[in-house]
Amino acid sequence: MTPDLEAAPNSSAEKYNKWYCQVRNCVERTNGYLKGTFRSLGIDRVLHYSPEKASQLIYACATLYNIMLHYRIPMEQPMDNLDATSEESNPLITSVDQTRLLTIARQKRQRLINTYFN
Repeated sequence: MTPDLEAAPNSSAEKYNKWYCQVRNCVERTNGYLKGTFRSLGIDRVLHYSPEKASQLIYACATLYNIMLHYRIPMEQPMDNLDATSEESNPLITSVDQTRLLTIARQKRQRLINTYFN
C-alpha cells in the first residue's frame, strides 16, 4: 500500500495516511533490526533462497526475536544501516501491466479507506 498524496485535510484519506505512516515506520524499524541482528536476512540485499524458504527464514528469525524479548536476552544493536532498500523496476513488466496494476492498487486502497477510516 502507499499513502494517498491527494488527501484533503480532515478526510478519511488523511486518517489513513497518518495510520499508514505510523505502521510503515514500525515495520521498517523492525525489518532493519531483524536484518542487523540476523545477518542471513540482510546479506547482499538479494534473495538467496526460494520465496518459500525465505519466508520460513524470516518467520524463524521473528520467532527467535520474540523468544529473546520474552526471556529478556540482551540483543546486539545493528552495526550498520541495512534497512534502506533500493527499488529496482522489473523489466518483464510492461507499461500496460504497470498501469493496470496501479489502477487495481488504487482501487484496493480506496476500499480500505472507505471501510476502516470513515
